Amino acid sequence: MKKEINKKICFCIAFVFLVLLSLLLIFGKHTTVCTLKSDQSINEYVLNTTYTIIYQRNIVKKIKIHEVVQGDSDTVLNRFETEWKDNYEYLNKSFGGYTYKITKKNKKIISDVVVDYEKLNLKKFLRINEAMKEFSNEKGQITIKGIKSMYEQSGAVCK
Repeated sequence: MKKEINKKICFCIAFVFLVLLSLLLIFGKHTTVCTLKSDQSINEYVLNTTYTIIYQRNIVKKIKIHEVVQGDSDTVLNRFETEWKDNYEYLNKSFGGYTYKITKKNKKIISDVVVDYEKLNLKKFLRINEAMKEFSNEKGQITIKGIKSMYEQSGAVCK
């Protein structure tokens, strides 16, 4: 009798564990990483970009973008710094959801950006950026399949 009770308890614990694991897999957040290297030595720089895509139930929640430009020309590095700053300030002011940090050191300029799609005015963003509709679903949400496709079209490798 005691053995049978222990078996039932073990079965119940295993069942609860499987249910929790299933819920985590279905409703939990997942991550995909895409990388892009652009060797622009002729233009005096090399750009390495990592896109960390955080999604839940196939809908993108956040993208963390880490870009590193390496080059010997201060003019090139300063141009990237100005363009990044202007671009991310405009995007955040227009749509919200963008935070960024730009640092320069050792002949490199580094940009760390977080695009939070839960804070971004996606309806307005898609209205102005019609091409992005290709990467969204019928509800206007950016999908993991869509964003991976966009990055892969630009030459990134996604895993």
